[in-house]
Amino acid sequence: MNYEFVNFLVAVPMEVPAKEVSQEIASLSPNFASVYKQALVAETMNLTQLTGLGFRKALEFLVKDYAISKCPEDQQSIQRKPLAACINEYIKEEYLRECARRAAENFKIDVALIVQVRFSDAR
Repeated sequence: MNYEFVNFLVAVPMEVPAKEVSQEIASLSPNFASVYKQALVAETMNLTQLTGLGFRKALEFLVKDYAISKCPEDQQSIQRKPLAACINEYIKEEYLRECARRAAENFKIDVALIVQVRFSDAR
């Protein structure tokens, strides 16, 4: 009797984190919610080069959308400004401004958690 050995590859879906962005934040910045969730997937897949970029881009969408919601007349200017300038000019609450600065510097911070905890205070 002849037996052949066959290797089987098994595909199992990767478990993606179930962190949800609050409805209030998702409606303020839909791009933030989308990019943030994609960055979480990249982090789960250990795509370290993409993860930091994704979290930073998500933060940029959130800060700029927040700034535009507060000063809609400055929309064109806000969209062209660097993230640091928007943080310094448009985030008035010191705690949020410092968290956003740290997040921008470190690329990876649980931005959604910080924002959800303090978002209503800034309004």
